[in-house]
Amino acid sequence: MARLSSILTFAVLAATSSAAHVLRDTSSGCTNPGVVSNQTLSLNGVDIQWTTLSCAVAAQPGENFIFPIPLPFPFFPPSPKPKPTTTVVSTPTAPPPVPTTDVCNQVCTDACGSLGDLPPISEDCQQIFNSITILNSSISPNFVVNSSSIEQLTFGTCRVFFENFSNGTMSECWTTLSNAAEAAGTLCFPPTQPVNSAAFCSPADGSWQIGIAHS
Repeated sequence: MARLSSILTFAVLAATSSAAHVLRDTSSGCTNPGVVSNQTLSLNGVDIQWTTLSCAVAAQPGENFIFPIPLPFPFFPPSPKPKPTTTVVSTPTAPPPVPTTDVCNQVCTDACGSLGDLPPISEDCQQIFNSITILNSSISPNFVVNSSSIEQLTFGTCRVFFENFSNGTMSECWTTLSNAAEAAGTLCFPPTQPVNSAAFCSPADGSWQIGIAHS
């Protein structure tokens, strides 16, 4: 813990859902992500924003109410005879644990996109990659992303994120996030022509997505 405290300084920031929008593939099912947490990581003198977002959940349908049908004349049913009562004591059972799918080092396919006018500055993205190296060695080699949620790192004009489209929890490696985002950016950003402002890497089943884009 002493090592972690000397490397990372967390400053929790108050944020609103409009303060940290996410640029991602238009096929994403997350249309209205809200900020769950927003922290500043001070890593070797560089402040990186680490934001957790959760996709909006559709409101549940309202309950169905059954209204009594009025009788044509007053009717008073006889009082029922009291019945003997019994007490049943049940032991509560814990819900089954939610399985976590490990997607570390899984193969994904790169794709270029246009989300905005300009690509991120490569030096800003490199600061994020450098910070991921520190996170990998000081916190944990993996991070967990809940269902329909997003973990993203932002610095300057660049953001790198992992989005979980599945119904379960996923675990991803920091190194995979960094390597996949950097490879996608190399494929899609200048000097590649035409100019793209976003790059993605997605598996065949489309259950998750790694992205890098202008912030």
